[in-house]
Amino acid sequence: MKKKRWGLGMMLLLSLFVSGCANKEEAERAANKEKLIKKAEKAIAERPIIYMSNNFMGLMDTTGTILMDGEKERVKEIEAFSNSTLLQYTTTMHEVFYFNTDSYQIFPENPELRIPNWTFKNSKYGRYEDPNLKKYGLILNDGTVVKEAKDMPDGIRDFSFSNASFAHVRFKDGTSGLMNNEGNLLLKETEDLSYLEKEGEEGELAVIRMEGSYGIVHEKKGLIFSPEEAKKLEITEIFPYAQRATAIYKTKEEKYGLINQEGKVVYEDEEPVLFKYISPFSEKGLALAKSYGDDLVINEAGEVVTVVADQRKEEARIVDGFLKENTILVRLGNVREEQYALMNEKFEVVKKFSSDYKASPIYLGNGLFSIREVGADSFPTVINSSGKEIFSKTESQTKEIHHFGKFTDSGLSIFSTKNYDQGLVNQKGKILIEASKGSEIEIEQMQNSYQVSKSLPGKKTTKYYYDKDGQLFYQSKEDEQIFLSKGLIMIVKPDGKTVVHDENGYLIKTIEAKIDK
Repeated sequence: MKKKRWGLGMMLLLSLFVSGCANKEEAERAANKEKLIKKAEKAIAERPIIYMSNNFMGLMDTTGTILMDGEKERVKEIEAFSNSTLLQYTTTMHEVFYFNTDSYQIFPENPELRIPNWTFKNSKYGRYEDPNLKKYGLILNDGTVVKEAKDMPDGIRDFSFSNASFAHVRFKDGTSGLMNNEGNLLLKETEDLSYLEKEGEEGELAVIRMEGSYGIVHEKKGLIFSPEEAKKLEITEIFPYAQRATAIYKTKEEKYGLINQEGKVVYEDEEPVLFKYISPFSEKGLALAKSYGDDLVINEAGEVVTVVADQRKEEARIVDGFLKENTILVRLGNVREEQYALMNEKFEVVKKFSSDYKASPIYLGNGLFSIREVGADSFPTVINSSGKEIFSKTESQTKEIHHFGKFTDSGLSIFSTKNYDQGLVNQKGKILIEASKGSEIEIEQMQNSYQVSKSLPGKKTTKYYYDKDGQLFYQSKEDEQIFLSKGLIMIVKPDGKTVVHDENGYLIKTIEAKIDK
């Protein structure tokens, strides 16, 4: 009896400990959120805020005092630029002006210049159009002209920046090219060009695919590893640098090697360093590799750091890693008694998955995994790295969910049913948007918040906005407008009120325009 009481006591203590840790994390998040909100309050003190009244749009300060009376100036429309402090406003006479909300200046001197409102989406660099010259110029997100249209290369149909270093250029003859942030062409007149680095991710190097092969471009030097070199080495694919020191390549013989920051293949004893497989590199510059049947850990120079078998008495075969938390998904034991587990960087088992699940767990990000029994008719369970069920098999079966997508940093995931209808779930296992017949979900990161679009056949798309923590803070309405300016989100209502959020989606305040009645 005493033993039973002791066991219950230990369970209670453990429960209190876990609860205490969760409460502490929650308190830390709340404190950090409060700091970010206060920082944003100071930052917007000098920023004009858009308001709407009587179908006209104007500008006010954070107290509601009118800075630009939209009705008097006959301003019918104001547009904000994502990742920029610029505003564009259009009068009833169709005159267009650009306003820098940091310097309070109207520009440029030539009122015919036009700036697309999407141009700064991935970079602080963008383009403007000079309709008189029928050419594009290069501009910064504060309105500073970097290179005038008259000085830009001829024959450009349009261009858009993928990050602060590279812009994809399309020429009037149908060919493509790559340009840097000084307006200099790095590649031109190529028939088939694809930029392979992730859009918005910064880096001075870019892997590209062109003319049926691969190459590497430097933001100043241009092509530093040519498609001809790739063909000579029988390279069939080069994977993006993804902000790491080396890029991984794959050969015709299904072997993997490395290319460094200078665009040079990594060699050892006059031979390329090759493996049977190399995983993406972790933030610590380590990757998993296979060679001659051994699982290895290598660094970005291609040097073997560890042979996994030397660290383990029990047989362990690597399945996936390094994961975001610097853990490794492995398969333990022989074929008949195999079990999946997580190991840390020291190759210590930190978690074993239930032996009931013979199929390999699928990593979803944020320390979450999708696991299922073997069989086409099985349904997935979502668990965390501690083995706790976040979304049960029974729930998946009830909702007919067959697949969970990767989770965003804010904890949002798109799920699909057996009929390929899509819905949205958060990392706590709560369904935020139900799947319905023909529904399609799309997630787009906007600053540090997320825009989720739900489309249904024959119906207008509904947009939902979630903050950095995955909390819904706005759903689109027909009579309201949402503007994303640099570090700022404004929800403009038709009655003179504007709800202001910071770039994380956190509510700062609601401002009402002080309009003379």
